[in-house]
Amino acid sequence: MSESANIVAVRALEDRRYAAAIAKDFTELEVLLAEECRYTHSYAAVDTKASFIDSLRSNALSYRDIIRHHEEYIDFGNAVLVSSRIGLELTTPTGDRSVAVQATIVWVHVGDGWQFITWQSTRLPD
Repeated sequence: MSESANIVAVRALEDRRYAAAIAKDFTELEVLLAEECRYTHSYAAVDTKASFIDSLRSNALSYRDIIRHHEEYIDFGNAVLVSSRIGLELTTPTGDRSVAVQATIVWVHVGDGWQFITWQSTRLPD
């Protein structure tokens, strides 16, 4: 079965978002993330668009690599839900870490395009 046009579009946007996070491409992140975005980390802290980008800009958080596994995309017409297991290679002020999470990501269609609206992740057992 072929993927819907919405899923094809969001899959490409997910590629761009992960690449921008690793590269610290703040201009790209400003475009992709909705102003109302909420990014809930696996340790329950919640970032807004501004605080998430600021954490990358200040080096409080750096992504060295992001490995996506078992992605499932569900098209709701004006929203696409992504469920994925993700391996995160991070650098924080306390050092380098590797974290595996199960994440739920939502993109919504706004105006002429798609925007990343939320990330909710749960840390997987070691």
